[in-house]
Amino acid sequence: MLGILPLTPQAAASNRIWVSSWDAALADAELSHQHGLRYAHSRERLRQHIQAAQRLGELPPSNPDSAAASVQSFALGLIVQALFAPAAFPPETQISLLDTHLAQLTTRPPAQAGTMAG
Repeated sequence: MLGILPLTPQAAASNRIWVSSWDAALADAELSHQHGLRYAHSRERLRQHIQAAQRLGELPPSNPDSAAASVQSFALGLIVQALFAPAAFPPETQISLLDTHLAQLTTRPPAQAGTMAG
């Protein structure tokens, strides 16, 4: 995940180009479809990593699809915030926020409503 964050000037420039492509993609059905496929592929790679960590006992059992969507959504939002407010989101802050978000995956999910936690 660190590889996609705008932690360096070069990475920030690359992310600006990528984020600016969203306007065109939203206005063009084929481009939108291609962007959607890329995001789905990224979530699939994340899901595989999450499942591997669950098998190793590094993450508790949970829905790997939801966890992958959460991580991807968090990272994309962090990228946008860092691009618009780089002074508020310097590299060390981005890394700390990502670490905190990922650490939350290691906690057990809350008990389902109507069930007893044991």
